[in-house]
Amino acid sequence: MNLKKQYIKNMEINKKFVVIILAAGVGKRMDSNISKVLHKIAREPMILKTLKNFTQINPSQIIIVANPNNLKDLKKIINQKIVFAIQKKPTGTADAVKAGLVKVAKNISTLMIVNGDDSAFYKPETLKRVINDHINKNCVQSITTLTINNPTGLGRIVRKNNEIIDIVEEKDAKLDQINIHEINTGLYVFEKNHLEKFLKKVTPSPVTGEKYLVDVIKLSVKENIRVGSFNLQSEQEWHGINTPEELLAANVKYAKKL
Repeated sequence: MNLKKQYIKNMEINKKFVVIILAAGVGKRMDSNISKVLHKIAREPMILKTLKNFTQINPSQIIIVANPNNLKDLKKIINQKIVFAIQKKPTGTADAVKAGLVKVAKNISTLMIVNGDDSAFYKPETLKRVINDHINKNCVQSITTLTINNPTGLGRIVRKNNEIIDIVEEKDAKLDQINIHEINTGLYVFEKNHLEKFLKKVTPSPVTGEKYLVDVIKLSVKENIRVGSFNLQSEQEWHGINTPEELLAANVKYAKKL
């Protein structure tokens, strides 16, 4: 065993947890009939790269939330023991998480939730740090953030006295918030009871009609519930993919790290 693998193995997580990967998005902006998470980075479907990273942190379960149209294709390429949940209609990430929660084992209280389309670059040792940070600080909810040079189009993390007080989408941001460079990467850790309670409070967006997982954080903050946060140290560990151009950039980034 090389030193890196030994280091990852030694970073034990002292609590059972489940990983839920959200992979039901239809990817309208990808200009393709292929499900977004099946698009390839370095000649491999991005969902497989995500699975490799998260398998190495030894969760009790990995649950993939799929949609009725991509389930068959996902099962064709995934040859490990995975639990699948189905989001029947594309009604947002909060609804997708609800579908995944049904499959979580009853003895599990801690959940790591991630988007399947922006998680191919996480290092397993970073993922372990994220969940250990959540557990060691006794948080009920934690998010992962990243400070980047160009946050255009991304949700901004708003802080006061270093505590997260809001997550604002760019279209809703005030002038001073537009200049914030810390963004939400969409990697969350929740305690199950807390998540279930606040998912019930999430209402549909008046613009899209969808329910968003990030609203769980925003609603919690309004009730003075602290948000734990873990700031990634490098842009090399995250890459959002919503368009063909962003997929191309992801391939270029991946090639550079090889």
